[in-house]
Amino acid sequence: SEFASRSAMLKPLLGRVVGTNSRKTIMVEVSRWVAHPKFKKVMHIKKKYMAHDENETCNVGDIVKIEDSRSYSKRKHHRLGEIVERADLFRLNPTAYPNLDPSPLPPAPPTPSPPV
Repeated sequence: SEFASRSAMLKPLLGRVVGTNSRKTIMVEVSRWVAHPKFKKVMHIKKKYMAHDENETCNVGDIVKIEDSRSYSKRKHHRLGEIVERADLFRLNPTAYPNLDPSPLPPAPPTPSPPV
């Protein structure tokens, strides 16, 4: 009963898929903002999790929720909960889709310029 209540308390993690190189496995990067315990500076923390994708439905750039589950391997102990938002593959790599007409797509958001 102790383990059942503990697993129910674990929140799903929201992150972006950064890799799909292995079969039935996705690499999800979860980022969060954390205040330093002593200096109180807010830091941007990124962590990568391996998650099980049974049907191999995810692509790089998708926003997904992953849930804690049983261990699938040494480093993989999460599973794909749901795909929150699909990546726009044309905007990620337009040369891979030469037959797709980009005119019906809304303009891509501007990329921020690097600080000087």
